[in-house]
Amino acid sequence: MTTLLNLTPHPVTICGVTIAPSGVIPRLPEQTTQVDTLTFGGATIPVVETTFGQSAELPDPAPGTYLIVPARIALAHPDRSDLLMPGAALRDDTGRIVGTATLARVPR
Repeated sequence: MTTLLNLTPHPVTICGVTIAPSGVIPRLPEQTTQVDTLTFGGATIPVVETTFGQSAELPDPAPGTYLIVPARIALAHPDRSDLLMPGAALRDDTGRIVGTATLARVPR
């Protein structure tokens, strides 16, 4: 049997089945360094470079368990085959996102 845990802050609907958030929301440590400035419309806008570390808040892998995470988390952990992100968005007639038909994995 497969277990899906939703580690995003919002419900995820896949093929019509909605998975509620688990309450665990991993974050990536980030560090920014200002590298430039731009002037636009009379404002000076800082330009920064941002680097991300790995999240220490992810549960350890478990057999048959997959974690639905934001793309940023999955991309930071390409070694983890248990991390899945929502695939392409399905939209209703007004353009509102109503779910996805797939789960995606970062190529390893």
